[in-house]
Amino acid sequence: MEARTIDQVEAEAMARLVPLVEACLGEKPLYEEVEEVMIWLISRYIARSALELRPRTFTADDFGAAFDDSVRRASGRRRGGSTELLTKLKHKLRAAEIPEPEAEAQHDAMLAYRRTYRASVGTRRRAYDDLADQINAICTLTMAKRRAGRLDAGSAAYLTSHAAQEACPPAGSSLWYG
Repeated sequence: MEARTIDQVEAEAMARLVPLVEACLGEKPLYEEVEEVMIWLISRYIARSALELRPRTFTADDFGAAFDDSVRRASGRRRGGSTELLTKLKHKLRAAEIPEPEAEAQHDAMLAYRRTYRASVGTRRRAYDDLADQINAICTLTMAKRRAGRLDAGSAAYLTSHAAQEACPPAGSSLWYG
C-alpha cells in the first residue's frame, strides 16, 4: 500500500472512466462529461449506498445500469448513440402550443446545437456561452412579464421570446447563422 492524494485517486478514476465513457458514447468524451459521470457515480450510487443501514452489493449489471444512467445524465446521450429527450424543452414547447412536428424539429435543432457546443473550444466556446446567456436573459424577461400579467401564456409568450431574440444581435452573430 502507498499513500495517495485525492488528486491522484481522482486522476486514476478519470483515466479508467474515459475508455468506458467513450465506448458508451461511440466518440471521445469531453473531460467535463467524464468528470460529471464520476460525480454522478460517487454522489448518487456510492454515497447514497454508504448512508444506508445495510451495505448494498453491486453486481456487474447494477454497475452497468448506474454507469449508463450517469453517462446519459452527463452527456444527454444513451448507449448506442440515441439521444436523451430534452424534457424541459419538450414541456416548454407543449405549453407554448407548438405542434408536435415543429417541436420535434426544434428538439433536433437543440441537439445539433449541443453537439456543436460540445465540440467548440476557446473563442468559439465563449461566443456560444454569450449566446446562451443572452437567450436565457430573454426567456427570463418573458417569463417575468407573463407572471406579472403583462403577457399571455402559451403562444403569446413564445412569440415575444422569439421577437426579442431576433431584435438583439447575438454574441458572435456568425454562430447564429452558421
